[in-house]
Amino acid sequence: EPGQSSPWHHHTMHYLFIGNEPGTLRADYDDGTSKEQEYELGQVVMGQKDSVHRVTNVGSARYSNAIVEMKH
Repeated sequence: EPGQSSPWHHHTMHYLFIGNEPGTLRADYDDGTSKEQEYELGQVVMGQKDSVHRVTNVGSARYSNAIVEMKH
C-alpha cells in the first residue's frame, strides 16, 4: 500500500522480481544511498546479491511483485 515499507533485509542469493501491480518504489541502502524507480506490470528486474536494503511504496497506488531467488 502507499507509504508502506519492507523491513531492512539482505538477499544472500541472486534474485529477480516481477511486477504484479505497477508502482513507484524507493529503495534505501545500508550505505545511505537511495534510488526511486517506477515499475511496470510484468517488468522483470534483476536484484543485487548481498544487497542490504528496504523498499518503500512512494506511489499513490498499491504495488506488488513476485521474488524469485536463484540457487546455485
